[in-house]
Amino acid sequence: MHPDRSGRVRAADGSLASSLEDARASIHAAVEPLRDTESVPLAKALGRVLATDVVSAVDVPAHDNAAMDGYALRSADPAASRSSGLRVVGRSLAGRPF
Repeated sequence: MHPDRSGRVRAADGSLASSLEDARASIHAAVEPLRDTESVPLAKALGRVLATDVVSAVDVPAHDNAAMDGYALRSADPAASRSSGLRVVGRSLAGRPF
């Protein structure tokens, strides 16, 4: 289903969906769930769909982690500092908050 130039949603057969419920019904009518499953080696699994969720037995990482490299700026800072540059006011390292 794709919107036409007017923004109205058309089904694959070109018919106009008159409501959200009609659009959903058209989608459900055109889609058939997969029923068969098979086990394949991981190397052959590319492009396939999992039949069940895969859930780790342990948290990875084992703790909350937000370690990333980057810079933080206020939206007013770059315009005000074009000629003078930006001043570093603090540094935060992994495990050592600012």
